[in-house]
Parts: sequence; structure tokens; C-alpha cells
Amino acid sequence: MLKILLALADAVKYPSPLLLATHVILLVPQKLYLFLRTRSGFSGLSLSMMVTSPLLMDAGPITGYVIERREKTSMRWVRVNRDPVPEFTTVVTKLRKGCEYDFRVYAENAAGLSPPSEPSATFRAVDPLVVPSRPTKPKIVNSTKDSVSIVWKPPTDDGGAPILGYSSPEELARWVEAIPLTKSLEFTITGLKTDAEYEFCVKAINKVGSSVRSPYSNPSAAKDRTAEPSFDVDIEMRKVLSVKHGTAFTLNVPFKGNPLPSVTWAKEGVDLKVRGTIESTESSTSLTIEKSTRNDSGEYTVTIESPLGKATLPVVVKVLDSPGPPVNVKVSSVTRDSATLTWDPPENDGGDAVKAYHVEKREASKKAWVSVTGNCHTLTYKVEDLQEGAIYYFRVIGENEYGVGVPQDAKAGTKITGNICTECLYL
Repeated sequence: MLKILLALADAVKYPSPLLLATHVILLVPQKLYLFLRTRSGFSGLSLSMMVTSPLLMDAGPITGYVIERREKTSMRWVRVNRDPVPEFTTVVTKLRKGCEYDFRVYAENAAGLSPPSEPSATFRAVDPLVVPSRPTKPKIVNSTKDSVSIVWKPPTDDGGAPILGYSSPEELARWVEAIPLTKSLEFTITGLKTDAEYEFCVKAINKVGSSVRSPYSNPSAAKDRTAEPSFDVDIEMRKVLSVKHGTAFTLNVPFKGNPLPSVTWAKEGVDLKVRGTIESTESSTSLTIEKSTRNDSGEYTVTIESPLGKATLPVVVKVLDSPGPPVNVKVSSVTRDSATLTWDPPENDGGDAVKAYHVEKREASKKAWVSVTGNCHTLTYKVEDLQEGAIYYFRVIGENEYGVGVPQDAKAGTKITGNICTECLYL
């Protein structure tokens, strides 16, 4: 809902002539003035209007005024107030934002209504522009021996016009301009005196002008801040990183600390300075591994340390590859024409569960391996149709979604005999 405030000027005092009642005349109000009064944030817009009183009041004093409005695109005048307004001001409501309006006023006394005044100047119902409200109190977020970094939040009210930027105040002798006009909500003030204490405040500026000063920041000295080492990582960094076999991956870890902490990367059983490339700056460290394999899967730890403390962050990597070798492959029983193998799953499944095992055999007198099965789904398999008295070698290979893995041989050759299982080393 939009509102308009109408204001009438003081009546011009003229002596009333002595006329008969049948000749009572109420002259037209002379002029109507419009003044912008309120702004958005209320139920609508409103204006001030000022109207001079009629010059002559033959039938007694004016008892009130009647206001009419008309949209610029319409010929129809609409009465605004149901009852005459005794004062020189009133609020006109139910205006449409963006529409253009004309207004006129009638004076009323005992004789009735005067003719209307001349229409007012056309008014467009839009929000007026004012200076913004003040920004929030600046917060000190960092400091060095010659600088202080501050942040703040924008004003709750931009004054009806976009904020052009922010600056520091200059009204008081003790305040000096610290920053040029900036659209950012943060700024680092440089060139400060080491160990000197400063306060900061901010003003918001739009095309109308600047706001009043923000509340003053807490006093802060220009000096290097000390901080215990800590990691500045998001939730994604704490998840398992999955990469495909043969590709490179980089673990980048942001950190904070003053004085600057030392950085150490580690992985059990691996010299990462040889296997990878480590790079560190004042705010982050990274480890890059080229041509990753299943052996690069596992937990990496990065440790940062300074005289103020120590922090360690684990990072888990899973390289998606074919499985590693099964473990504990052995022959559990032998008959005159068969041998039963058992084994345990690979310690490294390549990032995906083993879906099948391959079993292969080789006679001691031959070099070629022969496939026995490629579709074993248990951890044991009976190899049949073996030649009695011959010595065989056996091996098992895991397979997953990414391929057939690394084979693992039984530790010794096995002689096929009807006696109790015998395993012998066959060189």
C-alpha cells in the first residue's frame, strides 16, 4: 500500500465581505505543493502536499478539505478522503508504486465545496533516495607489524540506491582516511606503525551521500599475531580420495600458524620424498604422486609443527586398480589325482571387492602356466585330473571390476601321491 501526505499552507487572511447568504462564495484554493515525506519500509509511499487556503471565506471559516487524485493515464478523479480533512495535511494511501498521479483539493465550509484547485504537478510514486544506514562494527581478523585487516557487514538499509562502496571517516581531527572507496566488505590497511594501537570505523556510500560512521572496532595494535599450527580444510578433504590406476593425484592441505610451522609428510613403509613431490608455501602444502598404483593406496599423514604446538591430519587415498596378491596360498590336501588349495583374500583389493579368483597350475618339468579355473568364488579350490607322481606348482590370482590382479604362488611344489599331503621344495 502506498501513502501520500498532504500538507496545506496557512490560510491567507482576508476580511470577509458582507454578502447575502444567497451570494456566499467559497473561492478555489490557490495552489497545491507536493513534498516527498516517507520512504520504503512502511506500508507504502507517502508525500507531503501544501495547499494555500481560499482567499475569501464568505460563509464562515473553512471546515475542511477534500482531496482527489487521478492517474496520469486516466481522466477520472477519485476522492481520497471520505470525511473532510480539517488540517492542512493528510495521508493518501492505496497508491501503486511506479504510477504517476495528479492531485487537487476542494475547500469546504457551511456553504459547501469550492471548485477544485488547479491540479498539482504530476508525481511518480517511487521510493525516495536517502543515505544508507551505517555498516556494522568492523572486526579485526589479522594483523602484521605494519598492517591490520578488517571485515564488516553491509548496512541493513541501502537508502534505496545501490551501495557504491565503503570508506573511512574524516570528520574528526583524530580520524584519518585509511582506505580508498572499495566495494569489498574487507580491507587490509597498510603503512601502520609497528606496535601502535588503532581503532577503525567504516562509512557506506551511495549516490545520495555517505552514512554515519559505523561503531568503532576494538582497539588493535599493528603487530605480528602468533597462532598455533592448525589445518584449514573442509569436509571434502576429510573424505577418502579415490583415483584410477595410472593417473596422478595431488593432496593439497591448507594450514595456518604463526610463526610458520614446519611440514612433514609420511606414509608407512614409503619414502614420500622419493615416491612423490612435496611442495609447501606459507599457507599450504601438497603431495603429488605420478602414475599411481594400488600400492599408493592407504593413509597419508601431514604434520605441521612450531614452537607453539603441533597438528597432524590423516588423508586416505584409494587407488582403483586390480587386486593385490592373495595371501597364505597353500595346499591343504592331496590325493593320487587331485590337490586342494586354500588362501586368504588380498590385503589390497584395489579399491573394489574381489569378484572371482583364478587358479593356475604348472608341472615342474614345464614353464607354461595352465588355467584351471577363472571363476572361483570361495577361498578354496580342488584341482583335479592331476598326474600321480608328478610335481605341480599352483598359484591364485584375484579379479575385481578393474581387472585381473597379481598372482601369488604356493610356497613349494607339491608331489601328487595317494599318501598324506606332502609339499616339497622343487628348485
